[in-house]
Amino acid sequence: PVAVAVAVAAPPPPPASPPAEKSPAYATIPGASALSGLWLGKAPGGALALDLIVSADGRVTGRARRGDRAGEAAVVGRVNTSEDGLRLELQITDDAGTESYSGLVADGAVSGRITAEGRLAGRFSVKR
Repeated sequence: PVAVAVAVAAPPPPPASPPAEKSPAYATIPGASALSGLWLGKAPGGALALDLIVSADGRVTGRARRGDRAGEAAVVGRVNTSEDGLRLELQITDDAGTESYSGLVADGAVSGRITAEGRLAGRFSVKR
């Protein structure tokens, strides 16, 4: 009999764990999606109705009706956190142009400022 050297190879290493999932484009904002729904109140020119859809990451879409304007306007925006709580930042656009609404959410209501073309155009307030 002839002795034959046999090399034993180590088993291959286990496959690498899958890469960690990428974080979402926007982080979840606690309480943001609870702002979805109908908000009623006042703005310059009369009544204001905002029908909003708010995602968990704070993106806002919806429709607005303003007392001094015919028809509905498109709404887009964001809910952001601030040291004072949640802040609602909206752009409301209709045939007359775009206005920016920025307000603080507190006690089931939102109140704040309206700007148009970089100038203060008034104040608004809405509640559930």
